[in-house]
Amino acid sequence: MDFLTNRPQHVRSGRICFTTITLNTGVPQGCVLSLFLYSLFTHDCRPVYGSNCIIKFADDTTVIGLISDNDETAYSSEVQHLVAWCADNNLLLNTSKSKELIVDFRREKGRTHDPIHINRMAVEHVSNFKFLGTHISEDLSWTTNTSIKVSVHDSTIRKRLGKNGLHGRVPRQKPLLSKKNIKARLSFARKHLDDPQDFWENTLWTVQTHYVWRKSNPTFQKKNIIPTVKYGGGSVMVWGCFAASGPGRLAVINETMNSAVYQKILKENVRPSVCDFKLK
Repeated sequence: MDFLTNRPQHVRSGRICFTTITLNTGVPQGCVLSLFLYSLFTHDCRPVYGSNCIIKFADDTTVIGLISDNDETAYSSEVQHLVAWCADNNLLLNTSKSKELIVDFRREKGRTHDPIHINRMAVEHVSNFKFLGTHISEDLSWTTNTSIKVSVHDSTIRKRLGKNGLHGRVPRQKPLLSKKNIKARLSFARKHLDDPQDFWENTLWTVQTHYVWRKSNPTFQKKNIIPTVKYGGGSVMVWGCFAASGPGRLAVINETMNSAVYQKILKENVRPSVCDFKLK
């Protein structure tokens, strides 16, 4: 009994400590033993009827009743029995915080349900309520529970993602390749995987790209940005080549690229570049 009677208790807020008082009622808050004691105190709070169920969690009590053939006698009597039990054990029921939820499985709804009363006060009927962190609806759907917006700070979300190995990173940029492009490049790589170094030293690589002329500040203006899928206007197209020994010739393309233009570029630049690099 020393745990429950003559218990000194005070409240501290920062450096301020309030006057200590002696308590002889209730149990200490935040104590593990308090939960077991409360369960022991309310152990004899049991349903009287087999069609009912009483769920207790700390100081929350839920009465569940199965009503058949519109007979609510057992359910309403169970509620009144709980009210009487609380009065006999010096416990107060807060009627204003009590809610009633009706789940009707019948296809054809019958008469309306009469509200139950606690201490001459009608209990509010609701279509959904929060029970142990979960929003339960009268149609037993998850719509309400999933639509409830919970305010969570950005740092909390980042920490949770970090604990699961997910970190914010700038996405890598790479050329847009179709399945056909990928297949062709893999085929080329496998074909030349075991080629000797001499082969690569005598290989000429060509590349075609865009660049834009702009001032130092308007980096992200629309005309200075190249989309990832289709190239925009206002840029200059160039063709170049390189080999193991260094860069080769560079050609500026001032006309629309087509087969004839591309063949002309290759004719005027590839062979001279091969000669410049003295490739075999």
